[in-house]
Amino acid sequence: NDFLPHLPTLGINEGALDTLMDLYRELLPSWGGYLCDRGRLHPGRVEALFVRLGAVEEDVLAERDEREAEFAARAAKRRRRGYTGRTEMRMPTGATDVSRDNPKQEGESYKQKYYREKFGIAVPGDDGRMPPGIGPDEVRASVALRRRLCSSFLEGLQWTLLYYYQGVQSWSWFYP
Repeated sequence: NDFLPHLPTLGINEGALDTLMDLYRELLPSWGGYLCDRGRLHPGRVEALFVRLGAVEEDVLAERDEREAEFAARAAKRRRRGYTGRTEMRMPTGATDVSRDNPKQEGESYKQKYYREKFGIAVPGDDGRMPPGIGPDEVRASVALRRRLCSSFLEGLQWTLLYYYQGVQSWSWFYP
């Protein structure tokens, strides 16, 4: 919707609805109830769902890169053959804003690239370690910002849910 930023690995054209439903069905029995009740989210259940979503992000992004590389190879092959069709060839789009012009740095995960590009902060890699040269102050700032982002996103999910259940809850609220 228009109230919250999109999540870069949840593209409908990449099977996001199926992924969400599969994870929801998998987690539901362990929750002892639904994700929300009468318009109120259960934060612990939302967190569990997002943790599981985070676990599949790297696979989604790797598959996207593979598709884009295949598309680029086919386009190059067509150019070599002298294809001059009038239609403009475009890369298939996924639900990402992470720039193709700013490639991943050596040993950097997609998650690290996303946070570096979008927020200018460093985050731990898949091995749990911060990139070299990141001091304790930067680590604290990174942790604080990510906590604020998560908290604000959860607040935004709750606001959006109440908006659809009960109407506008606050005309002054916005996602930071």
